[in-house]
Amino acid sequence: MSRSATSIIRRAVNEALSGVIAAGPNCLVVAISGGPDSVCLGHAAAAWARSNDCRLIAAHFDHRLRPDSSADAEFVAGLADAWGIESETGRAEPAPAIDAGRSPEGWARQVRWDFLETCARRHRAAAILTAHHLGDQAETLLLRLLRGSGSAGLAGMPVLAAGFDPPRIRPLLGIRRTAIETYLADHDLPHRTDPSNLEPSTDRNRVRLQVLPLLEQIRPGAQATLARAAENLRAESELLSDLAEAALPRVGCREFFGAFEFDAEKFGQLADALQQLLLRSLCARVSGQIPRRSVLAAAQAFAGGCGPAEMRLAPGASIERSRGRCLLRPTRWLPPAPPPPQKIGPTDPEPVAFLGFRFRLQAGARPGPAGNARLQLPARICDAAIAALPPSTPELAGLPRWRRPATPGLYLADRLVWGLGIGVVPGPLPQGISPAAHTLNWEPAG
Repeated sequence: MSRSATSIIRRAVNEALSGVIAAGPNCLVVAISGGPDSVCLGHAAAAWARSNDCRLIAAHFDHRLRPDSSADAEFVAGLADAWGIESETGRAEPAPAIDAGRSPEGWARQVRWDFLETCARRHRAAAILTAHHLGDQAETLLLRLLRGSGSAGLAGMPVLAAGFDPPRIRPLLGIRRTAIETYLADHDLPHRTDPSNLEPSTDRNRVRLQVLPLLEQIRPGAQATLARAAENLRAESELLSDLAEAALPRVGCREFFGAFEFDAEKFGQLADALQQLLLRSLCARVSGQIPRRSVLAAAQAFAGGCGPAEMRLAPGASIERSRGRCLLRPTRWLPPAPPPPQKIGPTDPEPVAFLGFRFRLQAGARPGPAGNARLQLPARICDAAIAALPPSTPELAGLPRWRRPATPGLYLADRLVWGLGIGVVPGPLPQGISPAAHTLNWEPAG
C-alpha cells in the first residue's frame, strides 16, 4: 500500500471537513457517481466519518442518459453497504428536457444538484461533498479562458463554497488524478467507467483527453500550474469584489425590495473599471448572472443618461433610470403592493414597520440613528398614521418612478405632513390647535 497517497488524501479530507462538522450538524452528504474520483472520496470520507462519529450519506443520481445507468446506482448502493454508510438514489427522465431544447449536460448538472441539495436539507446535512480534483480545476480554467471570461470567471473553485445552502466542499481539489488512482489500487476499490467520458465529443472531454496531456508534455506540471493560477485569480477576484462592495456607499446604493438603487451622477464619477465591478456585483446579486463586457460598457453609458430608460443586462437582470437614480433589478420585478395604513403615536412602545422601514414618532427634538424629520404637530395626537402615498400625490412627481407606488408618508387625519424622499409638507393645523415639536425617526427595517 502506498502510504503517501493514502495519507495525502485522508489528510486533505480531514482538513476540509473538521471545521464544518465542529460548527454544524453531525451529518454530511457525499456525491458518488461510481467513477474513480467519487469512489476515492467516498471511501476516504467514510473512514473519516467512522473516526469522527459523523453520519455520512452516499447520494447517487441516475440521469438515465445511458442504457446501463441503473447498474451504476446498484453499484453505489453496494459500496455504501460495504462501507457501513447510508445511501440514497435519485432518478429523472431526460427526454422532456432534451425535447425542449436543453443540452443533456446542462440538464443533468441541474437536476443532479437539485437532488443533492434536497437530500442534504432533508437530512439536515452540514455540507455536500464532491470529488473535484486538481485536473478539474485546470480544465475549468482553460474552458473559461477560451470563452473569454474575466477575472471572476477565471477564479478557481474554492475547497469550501460557503455561498450555497448547504455549503459545498471539494476535499480533493488539490489532489492529482495519479494520487487518486494510486489510492484506488492500494485499497482495491472497484469503480465504474462512463464510456462517454472517454470520447472527445464535448469541449471538456477534449481538454481532458487531448489538451492537458499535450500541455504536460510541453511543460511538466502544467495542471498544477494552471490550478495555482486559478487560485491566484480567485484571490484577486475576491479583492475586486471587496472594492465593489466598498464603492456602494459612494454612489448612495441601497437595497429596494430585492433590487438595488443608486445615484447616477455619483456612479458616473467612479473610474470605468470600478463602474464595471459595481454593475457586475449588483447584477450577480439579483440574477446570479454576470453581464458580457460589451453589455457592461453599454450599461455604463446608460447610467450616464444615454439611450432608453431601461435596458437588459443579463438573463434575469435589467437596469432602469429615472430622476437621476438607477435601479438594477430582476427582470420580472414589481414594486411592493402598498399595505394598509398603520397608526402611529408618541406613546407607541415599538416602532411601526412599513414598506421596509421602521418609524417612531416622538415628542420633542430627538435625532434618530438613520433619518429624522422635525415636525410641528398637535400636542395631543390621536389620528396620525403611516401610509403609502396615492399615485396622484403631486409631490411624487420628483421621485424615481419605481418609488412612487411604495413611498411611505406620515398623515395627520387626511393631510400629508411628511413623505420619504419628499420631506416635510407645509400646511396649517386645525384652528385652535397649538403646535408642539415632534420628531419622526426612521431607519431601514432590515
